[in-house]
Amino acid sequence: MKTYSVFPIFLLAALFFFPPETGYIKKKNIALADMPNITLLDAQPHNNSGDLVYLTGAPQTSAGSSSALISVWFKIKNNEGKQLTLNKIEYQYTSGGTSKVFPFSPNKDNSSEDIKTGGTFTWQNSRTYNELGKVIEVHAPFPAQLNIRLYFNGFRDPYVITKNLKAHVNAAAYSFPGKESDLGINEYWYAEAAHAGGQQVFSYDMVMIGWDAEDKKWSTKYPGKNGDKNEDYRCFGRPVYAIADGEVVKFNDKIKDNEPGIDTDGGGNTFHIKTGNEIIRYYHLKQFSLNPEFMKIGAKVKRGDWLARVGSTATAGTHLHIDCLPDDADAVVTLPLQFTNTSLISFKKLP
Repeated sequence: MKTYSVFPIFLLAALFFFPPETGYIKKKNIALADMPNITLLDAQPHNNSGDLVYLTGAPQTSAGSSSALISVWFKIKNNEGKQLTLNKIEYQYTSGGTSKVFPFSPNKDNSSEDIKTGGTFTWQNSRTYNELGKVIEVHAPFPAQLNIRLYFNGFRDPYVITKNLKAHVNAAAYSFPGKESDLGINEYWYAEAAHAGGQQVFSYDMVMIGWDAEDKKWSTKYPGKNGDKNEDYRCFGRPVYAIADGEVVKFNDKIKDNEPGIDTDGGGNTFHIKTGNEIIRYYHLKQFSLNPEFMKIGAKVKRGDWLARVGSTATAGTHLHIDCLPDDADAVVTLPLQFTNTSLISFKKLP
C-alpha cells in the first residue's frame, strides 16, 4: 500500500490560513520624514563674501599639478522637538566633471552622535596632531562648490550645507618670518601646514634643521648636542621678522622659557599684528626678546622688521608657531597662510 506525506499539505494550509501579514514575520513600513529641521549657525574658514576658502599649494615638480587642502568647520542647531541622531557625514564636490564623495563618521570610534532638542553640534573634517587624517586634498581643476550632507536616523533625506569654494587670498603678500642671511652652512627652515587638527589646521610650526656630518643625518640639534638644553637646538634664539606691514594689537614678553620636554598650556610670549582684515599671530617667542619698539598697542610694524627671537615658552620643544586669523570676534578656524619669498627643497634631493 502506498503512503503519502501530509506535511506539505499542512504547511500549505498553514501559509494559507496564517498569511505573513498576521504572523510573527510581519514587517512594518515606517514612514520617514523628508529632512530634519536644522539651522546652520556657522561654517569656517570663509572670506568676506561667506565663501569657504582652502589652502593652495604649488606643484612639487615642474610636471606636477597644483594641489589644495580643504578643511571645513561647521556648527548646526537642532530645531526638532526631539533628539536627533546623526549617523553619517559626507563631503561632496565636483572636479573636472567628476563627482567625488568623502564619507565620515561623526565620531572617531565610528559611532553616531545624539543632538538634544535645541542643542548644537560642531564638526570638522580635521586630523589628529601632525597627521593628514580627514583633511581633503584635491588637485586642479579645483571645485567651485562644496556640499556637506548630514544623515540622521528616521529621515529620508540628508540636511545639506552648500557653500561656494574659493582659494584664499591673504590680506597682503606675506614674506617668510625668517631670513636666509641668518642661516648657517647647510641649514634650512623646516615648516609644514600639517601643523595640527581642528582650529589650527592651517597653522605652521617652524624649526630649523641642519646637516650633522658626524651622524650623517639632518637634525634640529647642533652636532654633538643631546637636546637637554634649549641652546642645543638650532632655532632657539633665531630672529623672527614681520611678514607684512601691520599694527600691534597684542603682545606678551614675560613668560619664562620651558626646558625641553616640559609642556605648559597657552601660546607663550607672542606678537599679534593686524594686517588689513587678518591678524598674524607669532607664538612661543623667547622671554624678554621682543623688540621694545613694538611693545605697545597700536605700534606700526613694517614688513621685514625684527620682532623677537624663537623660544620655548608654553611648549615642550623650541619652535615658532605662526598662523593667520580673521579680524572677527566669531572666528574659530585659522585661515590658509601662504608665503611669497620662499623656495622649497625636497629631502629626497638632499644628500
